[in-house]
Amino acid sequence: MLLIAFVASSCVRSAPLTSALTPVSTTASAAATPTAVVAAQPPTAPEGSNAPTEAPSSESTSEPPVEDRASAWLAHAQQFRSPEQCCSQIFQSNDYETIAAIELLYAALRSLSRDPKAWPLIDPPEPLRFNIDNDVIVVSANNRSVSIKVDEQEVAFAGRSFQHSATVSLFRTLHSLVAELAVDFGPAGVLGTQHATRAYGRDTRLGFSFGALVVELESAQNGKADPERLYVLDLTRTGDSSLWRRSSRPDVASQPRP
Repeated sequence: MLLIAFVASSCVRSAPLTSALTPVSTTASAAATPTAVVAAQPPTAPEGSNAPTEAPSSESTSEPPVEDRASAWLAHAQQFRSPEQCCSQIFQSNDYETIAAIELLYAALRSLSRDPKAWPLIDPPEPLRFNIDNDVIVVSANNRSVSIKVDEQEVAFAGRSFQHSATVSLFRTLHSLVAELAVDFGPAGVLGTQHATRAYGRDTRLGFSFGALVVELESAQNGKADPERLYVLDLTRTGDSSLWRRSSRPDVASQPRP
């Protein structure tokens, strides 16, 4: 995929970093969060009557369809954007320290795969498991794990810590987003890839899937000395995710809400 060159002094681009990270429409739903559905109580039989009690219909106890909840979440996700963000994506910037952290995270997660060198190429894809434990995102596979600890001062994983303010801000936003999504949908897995493109020497992508939705973290750069670089955090539908739309696992696409 050809990535359009990014002008560091402005977040206005002729095309998004990837086709998967297009601006999210906020018209999908007027609701900020999914509305809780209260199960209807079964009617009681008249006193002294032997008539059987009618069971509630399945429609009265069912949750809103996944598609409706996903649409509501796409609108709600804009609340995770910080006030200083000038672009439609949840988070976008271009400092090299944060790009280095994203690339290290990709390398750490790839090492969990049964075949790290082929992780992005395995067909069907090999998602890594992940869960949220308070302020830690735990990614695991093949009896190994990587813990991403996030607090107000630093981000720590794979034996490294990052205190750069932009890096901490990005990972705190990532943690808040996946922690809240995990309550509504349940984690489905993590996929990643890293490759060169015509525009960038290194393009790194990670996708945290929740079945109907994917949190995508992507960076692109041509080296520390080249100011033409960018990283983006956003929420997209699975069908629009460059990582997850190729997955042929039916259990991923239909991950039930816990």
